[in-house]
Amino acid sequence: MFKTKTYVISLAVITLLLYAQGLKFDFTNWDDPQYIIKNEWIRTFDSILFKKAFFETHFGHYHPFTWLSLAFDYKLFNLKPFGYHLHNLLLHVINVLLVFVFVRKLTSKNNLSFLIALAFSVHPFVNESVMWVTERKNLLFSLYYLLSLICFIVFIEKNKWQYYFLTLVCFLASLLSKGAAITLPFSILLILLYFNKLNWKNILKLFPFFIIAFVFAIIALKAQSPFLKENNISLSFYDSVLLSSWAIWQYIIKAIFPHSMSALHPIILDNIKFYYIIGLLLTTILLYIAFDSLKKNKNLISFGILFFFVHISMFLKVFNAYASSYYIAERYTYLSYIGLYIVIFDYTINRYWNRKWFKFVAFSWFIFISTTSYIYGKTWKNSLSLWENTLKHYQVSYIALLNYGNACRDAKIYEKAIKTYEKISVNSSLYPKMLENRAFVYYRLKQYQFALNDYEALLKLEPSRQDIEQYIVNILLENNNNELAKETIIKLLKKNSKIAELWNSLGNYYLKSNLQNSAIFAYSKAIEIKPSAMFYYNRANIYSQINLFNLAFNDYNKAIELDSINPNYFINRGITYYKQKKYNNALYDFNKAISLNPNNVDFYFNRSTLYVTINQINLAIADLSMIIDLQPNNGEALVRRSYLYYQIKETVLACKDLQKAIDLGFTQYYEWKNKICM
Repeated sequence: MFKTKTYVISLAVITLLLYAQGLKFDFTNWDDPQYIIKNEWIRTFDSILFKKAFFETHFGHYHPFTWLSLAFDYKLFNLKPFGYHLHNLLLHVINVLLVFVFVRKLTSKNNLSFLIALAFSVHPFVNESVMWVTERKNLLFSLYYLLSLICFIVFIEKNKWQYYFLTLVCFLASLLSKGAAITLPFSILLILLYFNKLNWKNILKLFPFFIIAFVFAIIALKAQSPFLKENNISLSFYDSVLLSSWAIWQYIIKAIFPHSMSALHPIILDNIKFYYIIGLLLTTILLYIAFDSLKKNKNLISFGILFFFVHISMFLKVFNAYASSYYIAERYTYLSYIGLYIVIFDYTINRYWNRKWFKFVAFSWFIFISTTSYIYGKTWKNSLSLWENTLKHYQVSYIALLNYGNACRDAKIYEKAIKTYEKISVNSSLYPKMLENRAFVYYRLKQYQFALNDYEALLKLEPSRQDIEQYIVNILLENNNNELAKETIIKLLKKNSKIAELWNSLGNYYLKSNLQNSAIFAYSKAIEIKPSAMFYYNRANIYSQINLFNLAFNDYNKAIELDSINPNYFINRGITYYKQKKYNNALYDFNKAISLNPNNVDFYFNRSTLYVTINQINLAIADLSMIIDLQPNNGEALVRRSYLYYQIKETVLACKDLQKAIDLGFTQYYEWKNKICM
C-alpha cells in the first residue's frame, strides 16, 4: 500500500502536468473583460475596491473574496494572463488535495480517496473552472467549502469546539467567494447522516449555518433578479422538470464518458423531447437507490448520490435560480462529481479491487479522461479556439456566433467576423448587438457607408440610444465628412446640450479644422458635463501641442486617475515630459505604456529615442530589436538600429541591418551603406 505522502505528491504532480499548458493561454472574451481586463476598480487595494467588493453586487453575483483575489493578481501581474492562470492552477491543486483529505476523513480508505481525488483532478469538465480565469470564484468557494467539511468531520470526531468555529469561518469564506456555498448546511446534514449522528442535538448546532445561508441566498437572489428578468430563458414547469431531469443524466453519463464538451450548452426550445421523461424516471430511480441504501446501512452510496444532487440541483432550470440560456454547464460539476465518484469507486473497489481486469479498466479509463482533458483544455487557449469548439457542437447558437464574431474582430480577422455576424437571425434578441459589432468592424475596415447603414438600422430598433447617434457622428468625422458631422452635432446639441460625447465630437471636429481654442472649449464643456478620462486626454493633447505643459500634465494626470489601464494616456504624458527634458518622468511613462501594451511598436520607438537622448545606446538597440521581433520587415527600425550599431562600432551588424532595409525599399540609404560597409 502506498503511503499517504506518495498519494499526495502524485496527485499534485499529475494535476500540475495536466493543466500547465494553461499558463500560456490568453484571457477570453467570455466574461474575462468585465471581470478583469476592463475592470478598473480591481487595479488597487484601496477603499474603493473594498467598498465595491463588499457592499455591491456585480454581474449578478456577490463574491467579494473573488474580487480581492483578482485584485491581488493585478497587483502582481498587471494584465499578464500567466499570473491569473497560475493562481487558478494552484487553487485547483489545493482543491485536489483537499478532496483526498475529505474523502479519507470520511472513509479512512487511502486507495478510494486517491482514485476519487484523481478523477476530480483530471476530468475534462474541470478545464472550465481551471482554464477560465473568470471561474476563479468556483475554485475559491470550493477550497473553503472543502475545508469547512473537513473541519466539521474533525469536530464530530473530537468534539472540540474550535473546529466547529473553524467550520463556520470557512463557510463564511466560501460564501464570500461564491453564493453557491449556501448548500453547505445540507452537505453537513449528509455527513451527520453518514456517521449516524443525525439527531436534534446536532441539527440545532447547524442553526447558525442555515441562518447565514438564508441571508446569502437572499443576497444572491437580489443580485440575480435583473438578469433573471432580462437574460433568462423561461420554461413551463413541465418543460423545466423534463429538461432538468435530462440534464442530470447528461451529467452522470458525461462523468463516465465525457463527450461534446463546450463552453456553452444552450437550451434549444424546440428540442425538449417527450423522451426526456426517461431522465425523470431514471432520476427517481437514483433517488430511490439513495434512500434504500440508507435502510441497508450502505451509507457511503447514499451519501455520494445525495451529495451529487445537493450540489447540482440548485443549477437546474426547474429552480430557475440562475439567469442562463443553457441547461447544463461543465463548471457546475466541479464539486458535484465528488459525490458520483464516491458512488462509482466505492461500489467497484469493494467488489473488484483485487481483479486484474478491473485495474486494467480503471487505468485505461484514467488515461482516457486525462488525454481527453488535455486535448479539450486547448480549446480554452483564446477566444477564437473557445468559440470555434462551441460552434462545432452548436452551429446555430447565436451567443456563440456573436462571441466568435467578436473574437475574429479583436484578432482583426474582419472578413470572417462579418461572415459570422451574418449568421445571426434578424429575429434573434442578439440581432441589435450583432448590428453594433458589425458596424464597428465596417468602421475598422473604413467601409463607412456599411457602418452607417448598420448604425441607422440599430437606431430604428433602439431609438433611445443616443450613443448610436454619437457613433454616426464619429464615422462622419473619420470619413472626412466634416461639415455634415458638424451639422449633425449642432442639431443633436440643440435637442440636448447635456450630452458630453457630442461636445467631445465637436472638439474633435475643431481639432481637425485646426481651431485649437475652440476645441479646448468643446472638450471643457464635455468635461463639465461628465469628467471622462478620454475627454481630459483629448484636452491634454492640445495643451501639449501649444506648449501649455502644466495644464497638459493636470489633464493627463486626471485621465490616468480615472483610467489607469489605457497605455495612450501614459505614452502621451511621457512625450510631454520628454519635450520638457524631464527624462526620468518620461521613461517611467514609456515603461508603463509598454507594460500595458507590450506589442505596440510606436511605444518602443518612443522609448528608444529617449534612450538615445540620455546616451543609453544599448538599451535603445534593445528596444529597436523588440520592434524588429514584432515586425521583422520594419525598415525604419532596421535603419535606426543600423545607425546605433555603427555608433558602437558594430559595423558588421550595422551593414546587415542597412542591407535588409534597402531590400525592403529604403533605397535612399544606399550611399550610406557604401560609406560604412567597406
